[in-house]
Amino acid sequence: MIRYEQLINIIAPKGDINQLDDLIGIFLEYCKLKELLANPEKQTWYFKKGIASHESKAKKLEDEWAKIRNFANQTTVDELILAQKNCEVEITKRKAWGSSGFMKSMVINNYQNKINEIVTALEIKANVKELQPIEYYFDHYEEIMEVFGS
Repeated sequence: MIRYEQLINIIAPKGDINQLDDLIGIFLEYCKLKELLANPEKQTWYFKKGIASHESKAKKLEDEWAKIRNFANQTTVDELILAQKNCEVEITKRKAWGSSGFMKSMVINNYQNKINEIVTALEIKANVKELQPIEYYFDHYEEIMEVFGS
């Protein structure tokens, strides 16, 4: 098992985590939590009081990864490209809406988030045949670089 600090140096050698995509953020946060939860006796009193919360957060991160994994693995490249184009068309239509700016921006942001999910799935498909469960990469950290295209 690799330590969180070593993983950061491999994935983001310049330390600029904020510029990385959601998938990397999920993976890094999951690894950090798993590392802390593996040795609760070495953690602060405050951390120990919140172990159930930390375990819940790790489970949520696993579920979020699984959602991205299922979307990427179960959708073809052609379907993803078509969905991206459809979202772009909808954004163009919505920009011409006569409704309030707030409602318009909410709908456009929704489509933009969907495009971001599609782009992430396309990047995954370009880098690996199939995305594995997050626990697999936690145990085989050297293979995570293939997912991120590094």
